[in-house]
Amino acid sequence: AFNEARQFFFDAKRKFWEEMKEKFEEARNLKEKLVEEAKELADSEEWQKTNEKFKELMNKWKAAGNAGRDFDDKLWAAFNESRQNFYTKRTEHYAELHEKQNKCYEEKKALVEKAAEIVNSETYNKNNTEAMKALSGEWKKVGFCGKDKEDDVWKEFRTQMDAYFDGLRKWNDQKHENWLNKMKDARNRKAEAIANQKRQIKRLENDIVGLLGERAIRETEETIEQKKEFITQLEKELAELDETIAKN
Repeated sequence: AFNEARQFFFDAKRKFWEEMKEKFEEARNLKEKLVEEAKELADSEEWQKTNEKFKELMNKWKAAGNAGRDFDDKLWAAFNESRQNFYTKRTEHYAELHEKQNKCYEEKKALVEKAAEIVNSETYNKNNTEAMKALSGEWKKVGFCGKDKEDDVWKEFRTQMDAYFDGLRKWNDQKHENWLNKMKDARNRKAEAIANQKRQIKRLENDIVGLLGERAIRETEETIEQKKEFITQLEKELAELDETIAKN
């Protein structure tokens, strides 16, 4: 009876270890495959996509179970080495990316300040207009400065650009209005000059009736002709002014 109990125990023990050996072997085979998959991903630069794949591999690793103390630690070391290689490179990549984006941000802030200086000068001329266009060209050459900063700094720059070109439009409108008023004033002066010459001609024509000397009459008639010629010239200039004003 004693020996039978011993034999039952040893049979159960042997069966247990055989089952464990099968589980260890199954886990080892699965983990060896996971190690190979991890090695293939170690040099990937698809950071987000590969990160998700490593998460999936890690979940499979945990679910695989123990591969036995003769293999488990070595397999984990190989698997984890590939993971760490990838995450180290990813960390370095994002560090470089953030540094580059910060530099781009500083460059764009400098462009905003230059634009603001021009806007604050309230001087609208060819040089400043070309300078603002040049700043816009420089902006396009500067790289992306990160989604957390890009929109805000762009709004700042756009605000300055809009302020300048709105001011330029108003300045041009005022300049045009001043020019147009000047043209109208010139037109009115010529019209008044024509009317004045006509009044003088009429007075001379009235005066000529009372003149007795031939010489006086001839001189008066010459004066009248000169004034008529002057009126013709003034009317031509007036017509040109009217045409210019109509076009503008």
